Amino acid sequence: MQIAFFDCDNDELTSYRKGRLFERFTERLVDLCGYEQVVLRAKRASLEYDIEAVAKMTLRQLDGEAKAHESSISGKEVSAFVGKLIPLAVTRGGVDGLFISTSPFTPDGADYLRSLTPEILTATKMTIRTLVGQEIIDFLFKNGACASESAIRAKVRLDTRLEPLDSWYVIGEHGDVIVASCGPSAASAPTNFLAYSTAGERTDLSESDVARLRLQVSDLQNLVYFRVGESTGETVERASLPSVLAGAGWFDYKFPSPPECFIGRTDPLDEIVGYLNRVREEGITARTIQVLSRSGVGKSSLLLKVAASKGAIASVTVDGRNLLTPSDLRLVVSSLVKSLNDACESSLNPPVRQEDISGKLGEVGSLIKGRNEVATIQIDQFEALLSRPSVFQGVLDLVVETTERTLPIVWIMARKNDLAATYDEGAAIDLARLNELSYSIELDDFSVDEEKALLSRLSTELETKLSPQLTEAILTFSAGFPWLLKRVCAHILGMAKSGTDVSQLARGGLRAEDLFDEDLAGLDEADKALLRVFAANLPNTAAELSRRLEGEVSFQRLTDKLNDFLGRKLLRLAGDVYDTYNDVFKSYLLTNRIPFQARYVFRVTPGAALGLLTTISDEGPLDAATFAKRIGGNPTAVYNKLRELRLLGFIDPQPGRVALSAEATAAIDSEQIGDFLRKALRANALVSRVLDLVASEEKVDLGAVTTLLQRELPHIRVNSTTWAQYSSILVNWLRYAGIIDVEGDLIRQRESASDEMLLRREFNLGNFTPGTFVPSTRPPKVRELVEFLRNGTMNRSEVRSNFGSKYAAAVVRDARALSLVEDDGDVVRLTAQGRALVANGAEITDRDIAVLCLSKQNVAALIDAASAGALSKNDQREVLSRFGSANWSEQTWGWRVGIITSWVVATGQAKGGRIGLRSATSVRERGQS
Repeated sequence: MQIAFFDCDNDELTSYRKGRLFERFTERLVDLCGYEQVVLRAKRASLEYDIEAVAKMTLRQLDGEAKAHESSISGKEVSAFVGKLIPLAVTRGGVDGLFISTSPFTPDGADYLRSLTPEILTATKMTIRTLVGQEIIDFLFKNGACASESAIRAKVRLDTRLEPLDSWYVIGEHGDVIVASCGPSAASAPTNFLAYSTAGERTDLSESDVARLRLQVSDLQNLVYFRVGESTGETVERASLPSVLAGAGWFDYKFPSPPECFIGRTDPLDEIVGYLNRVREEGITARTIQVLSRSGVGKSSLLLKVAASKGAIASVTVDGRNLLTPSDLRLVVSSLVKSLNDACESSLNPPVRQEDISGKLGEVGSLIKGRNEVATIQIDQFEALLSRPSVFQGVLDLVVETTERTLPIVWIMARKNDLAATYDEGAAIDLARLNELSYSIELDDFSVDEEKALLSRLSTELETKLSPQLTEAILTFSAGFPWLLKRVCAHILGMAKSGTDVSQLARGGLRAEDLFDEDLAGLDEADKALLRVFAANLPNTAAELSRRLEGEVSFQRLTDKLNDFLGRKLLRLAGDVYDTYNDVFKSYLLTNRIPFQARYVFRVTPGAALGLLTTISDEGPLDAATFAKRIGGNPTAVYNKLRELRLLGFIDPQPGRVALSAEATAAIDSEQIGDFLRKALRANALVSRVLDLVASEEKVDLGAVTTLLQRELPHIRVNSTTWAQYSSILVNWLRYAGIIDVEGDLIRQRESASDEMLLRREFNLGNFTPGTFVPSTRPPKVRELVEFLRNGTMNRSEVRSNFGSKYAAAVVRDARALSLVEDDGDVVRLTAQGRALVANGAEITDRDIAVLCLSKQNVAALIDAASAGALSKNDQREVLSRFGSANWSEQTWGWRVGIITSWVVATGQAKGGRIGLRSATSVRERGQS
């Protein structure tokens, strides 16, 4: 029987309340031991006390300690207590010692006490009494203060017809009670609990007491309470914890790889096998291995491979997310017992109570030691236990016991070491203790050979050899990250099955966003939002999710969507516990950001790639093939430029489509293109590495950048000239974005970013002085926008719907240049000038709109020049060039001049024609003459 504390007035049992309950309970125990004048002095968070008292009969002095911690009491703690008594015994001529603990001794603690022989105690004039763990219950029973555990078990069996399992002596503010759990069999998980008085009589608890007991005694949280007179009903047996779920095939990225589809990892496998052999040969005392890595590297897959390798005579592998309460550890050991019985045709019984676990591990150890074998207990997702201190402590106690007793049982924990989390002082100490007892194996990303082995499997699935370009694109993007490589391979298989040409990936570039968008395809925005809510509360059971989301999500919707997301494999269910299919996906859901940096090599200089933006704005949207034809020249060169723009987010992410992205359009319209480009560049891991290199030195040369790229991209096989070209182009992008300065072959980091080079090349409007009017649409488009806004506002999506993506941004920009509209990035509305234009309710004409441009300096200059004679397109270009410059093609210059001409003509101040732009006044004068 275990000891628990209960605050019936509050949902949470605080350390202070627990300390007060423990203090009064300690006083009762000291009194029952025959002492009075009890004085307790709190030492640590009210959960440790120094005890002073006087024997009622002999007046002999008592000194003691009392502890109410989760962890077992070590030999170090016991020896410190005895060491404190010795000088007291000397100075007083004798002393009684009393050690009270709600948790038991570790093996070395018990060994230390056994070493204190009667001769030693007599010589030091000490007596030492301990009341720890079950000893307290036995002591209370002998003193008539508590029913025996055997009596309680018999009553449970009689009252429920179920198998009694764990029981607790619950110390409460308003009296103590005994609580017992039960289930279908000794090897099953508990299903119910019921309550008895300390005398062993069946009693009922209030609804609030039951609810708070579940919160404060974690083992009871998912159990059904039996009231007096209630029928037990039908119970469902859960005989063991579910194992780690494996995926199907080589490219199921949502689950760990099954053992038959395991790639590489020769070194860590050899390390684990070698460790097991050393334990078998008693050549090592430690009994724990920790497999450490970031999420998605393959820890779960490795554990499944170890379990299938038959390196141990008996093995159990469990998902740590399913270890919800300390009683679940009994199921872990039950599974190990079953595995051993199956392997050895033995007949060991499973542990019935948590207190039986230690002894059962001893039986398992004795049996396999006689056979010169070893057993393993593997816990995946071990970091889940760091937020469950009682379960973590239970595992740690068993690890300590296995180690100190040198049992041939090895614990293998797979734990993430990239968690940004903090733990309280006790948890930090416990983790440090586990680390002291463990041999750690760091699991690295895939080597080049392991990457190629998986790509070889992909070629087999596709029934064709991967092109060098596609291979390089895949390996550069995945950067050895196992989950990402498997995810990309699955993406390519999906493309192939849908009939899509996979070479598009090499031509268009890989984007991480595409992979997550593919996972979420088919979900509407409400479902995506709900999935994010679920992710923030996982891992968890459906019952706990329902409790946490009560009032936010109805039970029916929660149930329906859990099943829906399971069917889509966005969630996984292991036993009773739901979680996202992996933590990389969860991180994306919670932050709405890609949880890793993309990687790609620039192959086109920034000027060449960004030079397409004007044409894309003017011509798009188009399919890539049509766009390449319109550009002319080498199609491969065009596709390479489009690839860079797509990866940087300048053009629509949809493969094969050429159109400015909404984000790039907004950046250009708001003159934030420099910030947009710098943010996009820094999202590339290769850029980050180069910037880190430059920041660490006062200056670096191009050769250092080349060396860094070669180290970061070991799978790329090109000559030194090509490597130098790759590094030169990357540096050129950084210089273009104003992040670095380049002087000859030397690269320095800028103190602040600069848009100087970008401003030399304004992508749509050129680089003109303020107040210059360079429209992209004709007057009827602007008039149409003003008419739309006559009765209210429009958001950007409505503008795109009415004007199409080709004209939407341009028409707003032109109307804004004439002070007709304003927008806050999303909503477009009329300005005071725009409202004045529509105030009288009359229909607006093109001239009403166009005359507003007469105040613009370049328009006035055109009209003035036209008064002296007709202006050809080249003449008009020369006039416009007085106010700035633009790096436009001849075709674009011609188109721009034509647009401006249409505005000037619409004002009524000029006429157009074959001979050029002419002043309307001079035309009228010639007509009159």
